[in-house]
Amino acid sequence: MLRLLEAEQVESATQAAIRRFLATTRAAGRLSEIDRVLLAAVLDRQAPYGAEVVDDLMKRFDHFTAARKRVLLQSILYAVGAIDTVVLPDRATFAAEQFQAWKQVEMTAGKCLILHARGLQSRVDEQDLTALAAAVRPDRIWEGNILVQLMIMHALRRYPGYGDVIRSGLPPLLAAQRPDGGFSLAVSIECTGFGGMSLIEAGVGGELATRIGQWLVSGQTTSGGWTYNPLSGQTDVETTALSLETLLRIDPHRYADALARGCRFLASMENDDGGYPLYNQANPSAVAQTAEAVSVFALCDPDRYASRIARGVRFLIDKQQDNGTFELDWHLSEGGSMMRAVHALRDALDASALPDPTAQAAGRVIDRTVQRLLETRNSDGGWGYTAGDPSNPVSTGFTLTALGMAWVRTGLHEGASYLCARQDLDGAIPASSDGYSPRMFLLELKSATAGFILRGLTHALRALE
Repeated sequence: MLRLLEAEQVESATQAAIRRFLATTRAAGRLSEIDRVLLAAVLDRQAPYGAEVVDDLMKRFDHFTAARKRVLLQSILYAVGAIDTVVLPDRATFAAEQFQAWKQVEMTAGKCLILHARGLQSRVDEQDLTALAAAVRPDRIWEGNILVQLMIMHALRRYPGYGDVIRSGLPPLLAAQRPDGGFSLAVSIECTGFGGMSLIEAGVGGELATRIGQWLVSGQTTSGGWTYNPLSGQTDVETTALSLETLLRIDPHRYADALARGCRFLASMENDDGGYPLYNQANPSAVAQTAEAVSVFALCDPDRYASRIARGVRFLIDKQQDNGTFELDWHLSEGGSMMRAVHALRDALDASALPDPTAQAAGRVIDRTVQRLLETRNSDGGWGYTAGDPSNPVSTGFTLTALGMAWVRTGLHEGASYLCARQDLDGAIPASSDGYSPRMFLLELKSATAGFILRGLTHALRALE
């Protein structure tokens, strides 16, 4: 955003507020390597790196989205002047029609930026630029996605004839500036499902529970699913599953219709491998989303969805790694996926929804997960992102939830004590970022972080009673 305003030579006060936010963030010291590269370019005006810095930043990123994430990373670094050379990817990398609603626009903007960086503007199709321009509106941010909107505008300003379009798109972006001077990756991110579930599990009821339920039902789409962002039309498995779990805990009878429609939506998302993707059916299945869907089916109607539960559980069984972990998914902490897997397997077992051989294999997966968690506990009672990392509250919350759900008491008292010792007078437990959105770019969601920690304490307390 700062680079865009500088290039357009507008909003000097907004620019100053952004610089103060960036300087304050740098002083706080909690920066990723990507953050450091970006800040060096934007605040220090450091000379651009070459394309090799992208290799360095991605060397630990092993994921099926890696080719597209390279496009994203190169595009952002080039747009802010952090690099002056890029690697041209295969043409097929830019094709993303089968993915979430904003991904094709993101890849199109990335293509226009990368081709510009390579001096290949003649290879940009006019229809690509027209499509990007159509996404810019004076009254809203496209799909509520600030990052993609900025990519669109940075791409357009490198091609003649789009000055008016860029200026027309500034007002909604300026309105999205937060009180601290910074900007989020999206206008809003829906956390009511997980936050509500954490509160209900902790014993919150009455009027607040009713309000949470009414809010969730009001956001259900005609498809039966939920979106992560009220300005987006893209439903997803995670937001839907967490919303359904919360409604189940509040009042399964009152919300029976919403639950039935939500379960049908989840069922429509099953892939041939028995797993579930995040956004669109036939996208690669993910451990976290499969676990979330299995839990909903097992808690809501295990008889109706028995075959889907069994297929989902077998997917989870097959995805456990030799050391007891699963893929990291959207978290820095390996405990995130492990917690979700234990949650799903325990729900399926408690619902008696599995054939005996599958049930026995599920029990062994839980045992291996527990063993890994106990082996990686730190001397201060907490857990880190992975073995050997310093303890942090979110990873500890994930682990306490998993151990509590598995009814393993070992380590619960020490882990809960680690968390309680860090609680502020206002009840908050300061925690470092754990999530990515999009992957490789850290996202701090304070309400979700609080929910992860609260849930860990709740399940530890239950298992210790």
